[in-house]
Amino acid sequence: MVARYRDAQSLDHQAEAIAATGLRLTRTELAKWAIRAADMLAPTAEAIRAVGLESPVIAAANRSVGLNERMRLWAYCTDGRGDRAAGHRRAAWFRVTPDRHGGYAAQELAGFRGVLLASFADGYDAALRSGTVVAAACWGQIRLMARAIDPYATQAACAEVLHAANRLVAIETDLADASLAARVRLRRERATPILQELESALRQAERDAMPGSDVARFAAELRMQWPALTAFLHDGRLELENKSARIMLDRLANRDHWVPRRFNGSHLCVANMASIIETCSLNGVDPRDYVAWILGFSAAADPQVCRDRLMPWDFALAASPRSISANTGCISITPA
Repeated sequence: MVARYRDAQSLDHQAEAIAATGLRLTRTELAKWAIRAADMLAPTAEAIRAVGLESPVIAAANRSVGLNERMRLWAYCTDGRGDRAAGHRRAAWFRVTPDRHGGYAAQELAGFRGVLLASFADGYDAALRSGTVVAAACWGQIRLMARAIDPYATQAACAEVLHAANRLVAIETDLADASLAARVRLRRERATPILQELESALRQAERDAMPGSDVARFAAELRMQWPALTAFLHDGRLELENKSARIMLDRLANRDHWVPRRFNGSHLCVANMASIIETCSLNGVDPRDYVAWILGFSAAADPQVCRDRLMPWDFALAASPRSISANTGCISITPA
């Protein structure tokens, strides 16, 4: 499972490798095993999502995948320097949809109360209208938008956006080891003047640019989203970019799992396995060991038991993972 979904090894390649050991298994047999294992791990993937929705900060990103890029892959990741500093559990999960419209993000984030760090132009509008989700814009996406509109930064507004974003990134680098309170204080001291200059430049661009031009629309959009762009000033837990979610998204989207297959649930299997593998990586757990461990427990079929006792961080803390009975599902984990 991990070789297929993390290491991108085809089932044909795995069958050949297994044959070299003297054991004969066909690709069809491996596929059936993978489907069965993915079904058994579905409650674990859902438990990871439930834990993630309890985080105060979620980073999100999405992109097109599949033949002709007809499908949409969504990545969600608990993100926030405060969570990591407090040793909180990190969770990542994925979903696949026909497109990025239709309120998919709102459905996925139902029940979430916190800050969503994402690009405001990527299909999260319905989630933000729920009233329980606060927007924090991704400055990395803002830079990409500025370069797309004006690749050579000849327009004053785009040049100012890129210059401001680069200066903010430099500030964040300096504050990498600062406490949450210090981050807020130093951000306000050092970043506020930069943002004030940028806001003035955007106002000037709206006045000077040709009405309806790309630059005019870009400047107006940034000013409309100003509260989301400046949210990081007031919350030390927030990052400047949704980099963690985007890195995982790009890593997964560039593989070959999204080619349509005869098995209709293949994309869901990939998303569930990616959720488990990436969550293991975030928590310093080898996904091979974790998947082999959890597949041995009948208790893993219960989402609540998975959430309470069988998560990757529970595996990492267990002095003896085998202390959970595979037959009865009776759990007795002793922390190391």
